[in-house]
Amino acid sequence: SSFLATAKSPFPTPCCRTHLHRMSSFGTAAVLQTEDPNAIKIRMKVEPWDTAYCCLPMIRPRWYTYIRENSIEQNRPCFCPPFCCMQSCIFDNVTVNYVDRSPFTPSCFGMCPGKFVSAYETMYILYCIPTKCCYDLFCKCILGESVVRVPCDNKICKRCGCACPYLTCIKDSEKIALELEKSRERAKGGATVVPTAERMEAN
Repeated sequence: SSFLATAKSPFPTPCCRTHLHRMSSFGTAAVLQTEDPNAIKIRMKVEPWDTAYCCLPMIRPRWYTYIRENSIEQNRPCFCPPFCCMQSCIFDNVTVNYVDRSPFTPSCFGMCPGKFVSAYETMYILYCIPTKCCYDLFCKCILGESVVRVPCDNKICKRCGCACPYLTCIKDSEKIALELEKSRERAKGGATVVPTAERMEAN
C-alpha cells in the first residue's frame, strides 16, 4: 500500500492536460485556411504541352498541375517498365508545395526574394544575345514552354544561368508565371488579388 501511495501516475496531471489543450491544434496554420473551409479553390489548371508523355499514353490521363489558392499540387505518375503497361501498374506521384514554403519564399538567407518568370526571359547567350527565336524554331515543338525561378527580378539573375526550372513542357508559361507570382503575394498577406481566370471571364 505504501508503494501505491508513492508511485507516480502515468497519466497527465491536470496541469499537463491544460498545457496540451492550449497547444496549437492540427491544421490551424494560416496557409491552410481557405476561403471556403470545406473546399480548396483551384485558381488555374496548367495545360501540358502536346508532346508531354507522348511515349507513355497510359500516364497522360492522370497527369495534372493545379495552382490552388494556397498551394501548387502536381501529379507526375510513374509505372514499372518494361514488363507492365496496364493501368494497374501506374503509381501516382503527388506533390504539394504550399505558398509559405520554398520555392515561394526568399532564398540565400532571405537576401534573394526570388521570382517566377517564363523561361523565355532567360534565353540569352553572353548576356545580350537573345535565343528565343532559335528555341521556338528548333525546340519548342518538342519541349514546349517552361516556368523557371530566378533569385532576383533583374537582368543579371535572369541571363547569367541562375534560373531553376519549376514547371516544364507546358503551355502559356507567361500567364502561369504571373499566376504563381500572385500566389506569392497572397501568401504575404497583402491585398486580395483577383485570379487571372476570373479577370478573363469578367472581360
